Amino acid sequence: MNILIAPNSMKGSLSAKRVAEIIKEAFYSVSGSYHLRTMPVADGGDGTAEVLINNLKMDVVQAIVSDPLGRQVIASYGRKGETAIIEMASASGIRHLKPEELDPMKTSSFGTGQLILNAIRNGATKILLGVGGSATVDGGTGMLNAFGARFFTHSGEELKGNGSAPGKINLIDFSGWQFPEHIAIDILCDVNNPLTGENGAARTFGPQKGATPEMVGLLESGLISWGKFIADFLGKNICPMPGTGAAGGIPAALVAFCKARILRGSECILDLLGFNDAVKWADLIITGEGKLDSTSLNNKAPFAVFERCQKNRKPVYFIAGSFNPEGLEQLRPMVVTLSDEKIPVPEAILRAEELLYIRARELARQLLKKETK
Repeated sequence: MNILIAPNSMKGSLSAKRVAEIIKEAFYSVSGSYHLRTMPVADGGDGTAEVLINNLKMDVVQAIVSDPLGRQVIASYGRKGETAIIEMASASGIRHLKPEELDPMKTSSFGTGQLILNAIRNGATKILLGVGGSATVDGGTGMLNAFGARFFTHSGEELKGNGSAPGKINLIDFSGWQFPEHIAIDILCDVNNPLTGENGAARTFGPQKGATPEMVGLLESGLISWGKFIADFLGKNICPMPGTGAAGGIPAALVAFCKARILRGSECILDLLGFNDAVKWADLIITGEGKLDSTSLNNKAPFAVFERCQKNRKPVYFIAGSFNPEGLEQLRPMVVTLSDEKIPVPEAILRAEELLYIRARELARQLLKKETK
């Protein structure tokens, strides 16, 4: 049996690469007759750069940039030829902050802008930007600062690009602009959220980045004002565009001022990995992620894998940390979970490697029995 192992990461516990390795080890421990191929996947969220760098054999480039609070950190990106893959979280990620430091009114995407410019100066003409895991809700103003844009209020006061800036901007000075016109940016997005509104950047993602209810209101009003500024600049309103609210609104700024495209990250990455050829080779595919629920239907890698397998009429199994079947009842027979009635999710996260190996072995035995009948 040819089996393709194509999991996403299990957020907070295991990388996609490690998940694939453990499943492979577990299957081989049951039988050497399996023909296994690993292809870790991603969708623009955390782990995207690692997946693409490993699979596409890209060089890793390091740069000293600003973290979300302006402190120097070493961030990295992948480069191959004139293409660079950058993960926003490497520079502007929540991973750089302690819980008590979370404050989206102060955090900035400046470091992401620095990382993009570094890639350009090193010869990149095409940027693939994964926007998951950010600590910011600044509408991309910090990144634009790094590109050389300067922001001013009605009274002429200069603003720093962070979460408190978007609602105060009355004028942008582009005289120091450093972003070349010929550079192409594709944003690999794993959500469909617009810039503002009930499902916008502030209300959906602000609380997980440390926003209090009062802050959420301030961030929302600021992004509404910023959206109007962008609409006047472009001559069209992009606020409702799916994906402009990802990563605190940075895609809105990139679309407006850098002519970027917002792409469905999972589909783009599967194409880059050559997934269609791999799925034709496979008799069965194993995918999964940390939490499998109805949100997985929105641009997440495992569901993109499932859709392509259905088109090729190939069976799929999901191995997930947890599973909420609401809206996904049709998947229940295909899902194996690390957590259950006896093992709550917090414990499953701590024991992820052990439990993943056990569950994968159980699945391998189950499949072997079917194969030998």
